[in-house]
Amino acid sequence: MLKEHLIKRNYFSPLNNMNISFMLMLLVLANPVNSQTWFEEIRVSPSVISTLATDSNVTRAQDEKNIISDRFARVDLSLNALFELSFNKAIILEPSISYQAFQFTPSLNRSEFSASAIYRWQNTFAYNSPWYQVMGRYEYWLADVKQRRSHINKVMAMSSARLTTVITWMAGLEWQQRLSEGTVFDTSQTRAFLNLDYTLNNQAVLYGGYNFIKGHTLSSVQSAYCNGLASTSIYPLILASEEIEWDQAFSEDHCGNWLSYRLSATTHTATLGLNYGLSHSTSIDASILHVQVNATDSIEYERQIFQFSLLKGF
Repeated sequence: MLKEHLIKRNYFSPLNNMNISFMLMLLVLANPVNSQTWFEEIRVSPSVISTLATDSNVTRAQDEKNIISDRFARVDLSLNALFELSFNKAIILEPSISYQAFQFTPSLNRSEFSASAIYRWQNTFAYNSPWYQVMGRYEYWLADVKQRRSHINKVMAMSSARLTTVITWMAGLEWQQRLSEGTVFDTSQTRAFLNLDYTLNNQAVLYGGYNFIKGHTLSSVQSAYCNGLASTSIYPLILASEEIEWDQAFSEDHCGNWLSYRLSATTHTATLGLNYGLSHSTSIDASILHVQVNATDSIEYERQIFQFSLLKGF
């Protein structure tokens, strides 16, 4: 199904692997003689995802006076190259380019350049036999604000199988590290996840997921309000935070003076969505993501992200 194909895209590879992936794709497409040889051995699948979404708490703040909601649009372009090593083993390379734009906080806008390297295999071949996958992904976020420009590395291991003729599960572990121009945005985290897909009919899939995340969280708050008064509520945050820094994006796009801080936290997220196929290569997807963050010193916040996407494979 198209959703299953397109959703396998959030993985990591080192920067040199990203360059190799792009060069390989260019060589394959640019050389008519070699491309014929390559295409006998691999399957190349471009895809486009266009998304409109709302974020109820883009600042990731605890107090209502610091909470800003926003809307954003996002476009993802990717090229999936699957190398079949044998009938039960494959290597996948996937370079991608994305752009995300916010309505009320344009300083958060960013371009993303990423590449994934994936090894997938299956040991047994019964109807409900699991397949396994290990993945690496590298991302570079070219944010409009230099402070938020980041290198992101991810490593993931996962497995998936059918439970019944209509239910499929997927579970795995992921490690992520973010290194940014602004020190406060340097984060790391480990994530465990479980997803379930329920096939309603030939066109519709209902899906849900849960994530348990241990590591860092970020939040932005006002140190001075729009009327010029200083905020006294930030002092506990300053004492609890591992790192704190002036937040250029929110200070430029909203009144007041804003700070970003980093904390150790446990995060729980839950997703519920519906994917509906319009054709063999096109589907629409609607979902809601709920995030609950519990940080040190009883600091916590929630956010909800509603999104609608159009997915197109070629």
